[in-house]
Amino acid sequence: MEAWLKEEDERKKQQQLAEQRRQQRREAIEKKREQQEREEAERFRREEEERVRQEKDKQQRHADRLEALRKKREEEEQREMEEYRRLEQEKSGDAEEKRRRHLERLERLKKQREEQEEKEMEVFRREQQEREETERRRAKERDERIERLRARKTKERNNNNLLNKEDNKEEKPLR
Repeated sequence: MEAWLKEEDERKKQQQLAEQRRQQRREAIEKKREQQEREEAERFRREEEERVRQEKDKQQRHADRLEALRKKREEEEQREMEEYRRLEQEKSGDAEEKRRRHLERLERLKKQREEQEEKEMEVFRREQQEREETERRRAKERDERIERLRARKTKERNNNNLLNKEDNKEEKPLR
């Protein structure tokens, strides 16, 4: 009877030890998985912040270029108007020829400005299209990473289930 009680106590201790090992293994696996998830989330956050910062910088540079172009155009128009007023005040025959050449020059400058603005708008449209394509590509990559992460988590759960089944098999002979 005493031997049987000792065997029973020993069997219970072995079961407790096996259960502790299984629990420690589960906790270690869970801790590792949580750490990987935190690292993955942090990496996603950093990448997203960097992408947003770069996008803002790019938009600011474009806005600065457009503003500089607008100021330059306004200054040119102001100079041209002053020149035109000066020529208007002159009433000699020579002034009429100067005025005509000046008006032609104003037309050429206006046309050049319009062409420059059209080029800038084309650059802006192209950059916007590139940004949209990049955003779509990043979204696809992010979705793929999330899918890989889900697959990895599923695989880990399946592995944990296998470990639990193996642990249960180990327990049965002890009983």
